[in-house]
Amino acid sequence: MDAPNLTTAITDWSRKAPAAPAILTAAGTLSFAELDRAINWTADSFMRAGLASGNRVGLQLANQIQQLISSLALARLGAGQIAFNLSDGPQFRGDLIRRLSLAAIITDQASTNGSGAPAVGPPPDTLSDLKSLPTMTFDPAVGGDLPYIIAPTSGTSAGRPKLGMINQQLGKLRGRASGHLLPDGPGCIFLALGDVAFQSMKRRALAILYSGGCVALRTGTENTSQLIDFIAEGGINYLSGTAVHASALLQEAPAGPVLLPGLNAIRMSSTLIADNLREEILDRLTPKLFVTYGLTEFGTVAVATPGQVAAIAGVVGTLVPGAEAAIVDDRGQQLPAGEPGHLRVKSDTLVGGYLGAPLASEEAFHDGWFDTGDLVTMTSDGCLIHHGRADDVMILDGINIHPAEIESALLRHPAVAETAAFSVQADIRGDLPMVAVVLKEKTSAKLLIKFGRAELGSRRPRGVMILDALPRNAAGKVLRNQLIAEYQRRHGENLDQ
Repeated sequence: MDAPNLTTAITDWSRKAPAAPAILTAAGTLSFAELDRAINWTADSFMRAGLASGNRVGLQLANQIQQLISSLALARLGAGQIAFNLSDGPQFRGDLIRRLSLAAIITDQASTNGSGAPAVGPPPDTLSDLKSLPTMTFDPAVGGDLPYIIAPTSGTSAGRPKLGMINQQLGKLRGRASGHLLPDGPGCIFLALGDVAFQSMKRRALAILYSGGCVALRTGTENTSQLIDFIAEGGINYLSGTAVHASALLQEAPAGPVLLPGLNAIRMSSTLIADNLREEILDRLTPKLFVTYGLTEFGTVAVATPGQVAAIAGVVGTLVPGAEAAIVDDRGQQLPAGEPGHLRVKSDTLVGGYLGAPLASEEAFHDGWFDTGDLVTMTSDGCLIHHGRADDVMILDGINIHPAEIESALLRHPAVAETAAFSVQADIRGDLPMVAVVLKEKTSAKLLIKFGRAELGSRRPRGVMILDALPRNAAGKVLRNQLIAEYQRRHGENLDQ
């Protein structure tokens, strides 16, 4: 029998608890009945515009309400979706449109930059207009193999990300992956600190709605101070974000009691969370810090509880139910607990390969296993310790140096707020380690190099570049290629540090 549609549970809640809040913004709420009606209306409008089950569709929307409701409506229609970052250039976006043969782009802009894909209008962007939409029925498409989200990997250094198709069955499986540890259900009010356009944020939002919880959207909060007020006044008790979001909240945290005492969980993911930042979150934001490790191709791999975060440096948690892991050396031989190596993972949540990229799929997917490209250690009690990407490892004079060890060392300096290690090429010695820093107190690059020498010895950074902010992509990951380019712009060929 065909699996029910991903959005069926929202309809079920609209009948069981029609007045219960489903969407919360600073301007008010949408109930489950109102949300279900808005999804039906939007799916019907998309169908009338020519979209159909099985189509692939782009989303180019800044408004978070329009983004979420459009996403749910496409899922109800049975159409696959890919969200564009508003900062993506027309050439990058046009390449994705052609590669995926997109049927349309849901956008509030009149033009799609000559891409050839027609523009389709989104649903209303205010709660009052959404509440006034007429009641209508819409038969949802059913089938676990229907497309849901087309997820680009974060590895875009070559300009063309690999693409994985998450169908409706995978979407449901991934939504349940970490539910055994993190809050959900009626009374749970979830806020994605990042853009809800990201597939990971959509997956968590959908999981909360599935359970009868409420999804809060940042619409109407222009700065961190307003965000903190919104969290307190809205009774928000579950946050999800990255190290960038945590750092912004910490800047507003006063001395004394924790800033967010009403939280049941703050979930940090996407980037490596340095140990000193973990400590600050636990001490100044909330003691309910969960760290998660996930992959576009896999979904959530592991979840670390607050107790694990407080006790184990670098931990990203134990495997979620149904996940398997193997730690292997460079020859593919399995390593014992405590030995760092390359991580392979396996689960029913894994995509089948990359769209239109058979060679890349052949390299990464083997007999149901996926080579993550990450370096980890598995402790004897099953905890994963994450060391970073294998391809980020620097080799200087034959010594392997992980960016994370440089970043963690520099973060111990009281003047340093953020760090990102990278390398530049030297003809004879190999990779010269460098580090970019964002400061919270005044100091000099010379003093930071001296500090790094005392902390790391021969593994120290050879240069320190002070920036106002680290360059990041829309998902919050540091763009190391931009750091290399900026360092070379400043220093030219003089790499003798």
